[in-house]
Amino acid sequence: MSSAPHILIVDRLPERAAEVANALAQRGYVTTQREGFVPQTPPPEPPPILVCADRPSTNSAVDSCRRFRQCYPDAPVLAYGNEVREVLRLRFMEAGAFDLVTSDRIPAAIAAHVPAPKADAEDAAPAEDADAMFIKLGPGELPNTIQFLTMSPRDGEMVVDFASARMRGYLYLEEGQLVHARYAGSDGIEAFAVMVAEGSGEARFYEGRRTSRRTIDKTVSQLLIEASVLADELSTIAESISTDAVPKIRELGSLDLDRNGAAILKQVDGSLSVKQIVEQLKMTDLVGRLTVAALLESGAVEF
Repeated sequence: MSSAPHILIVDRLPERAAEVANALAQRGYVTTQREGFVPQTPPPEPPPILVCADRPSTNSAVDSCRRFRQCYPDAPVLAYGNEVREVLRLRFMEAGAFDLVTSDRIPAAIAAHVPAPKADAEDAAPAEDADAMFIKLGPGELPNTIQFLTMSPRDGEMVVDFASARMRGYLYLEEGQLVHARYAGSDGIEAFAVMVAEGSGEARFYEGRRTSRRTIDKTVSQLLIEASVLADELSTIAESISTDAVPKIRELGSLDLDRNGAAILKQVDGSLSVKQIVEQLKMTDLVGRLTVAALLESGAVEF
C-alpha cells in the first residue's frame, strides 16, 4: 500500500480540480477531490496538505481558508486561483494559508512543504525520475545545456535544483526553442538570467512535458546573449549587498511585492543579517541578495 502524502483538493469546479489532481498524481501524490470548502468533521488522519480554491478575490474564499485552518490546525493550507496579487496573497496568509498561487505552481508550492514521494516497489506507477535525463550542471554550463537540447531538438520540461539551496527553476522547450522559464518568482528572460547567474546545480529533463505559457519569444542565440548580459548585471547587483548587513524596516506604504520580497520583509526585525534571513528562508544567496537590493531600491528597508 502506498505511503504517499494525501492531498485534499477542494474546488467548486470539478474540471479544474481534475487538472490539479492529474498534475499532482504525476509527481506521486494521492489526491481526493471535493466541491465543498469545509468538511463537516475532520477525518481520523487529516491530510498533510489541503488545497482550497474559489474566486480568490472574494471574502468567502478567505473565510473558507480560515475555517480550514481551524478544522485542521496542523495541516498546511495552500490557496490557488486564476488571480494572484500581493494584497490577496497577504490576506490568505493572514487567514492561515502558507501561500496563494496560480494552479500551474501548485506542485512546486506543495513540494516545498512535503517533497514528492518516490513510488513504493509494489505501486504500478513509476518514480517521478524514472524516465528523466539527469544533467549535472557546473558553473556557467546551463546556457550550453540549453543550446544542446534545442539543437537536438528536444521537447519537454527541465527542472533545475540549485546546489546552494532548495530552490527549483523550470524551463520548457518546444521545437528547438526555449518558450517559458520560471524561477524565484520571475518568468521569462529574467528568470532564465537568474538561473544562469546561479551557477552549479542538478537538472532533470522530462521528454514530452509541455506548458501553454509563452514568456520567451526570442531565438536561442538572441536569448543566450541577452540572458548572459543580464546575468552579469544581476551578479553585480547581488555583490553590492553585504550578507553581514542587517536590514531594517524603513517605510512600508503601498508596495507591490513578489513572494520573495514579502517573505524577506516578514523576517526583517532589525537584528537578523541578510545571510541569516536568506538561510532561514532557504533561498539561494543570489536570490536573497537580489531581493534585498530590490527592497532597498523601493525604500522598504535600509541598512
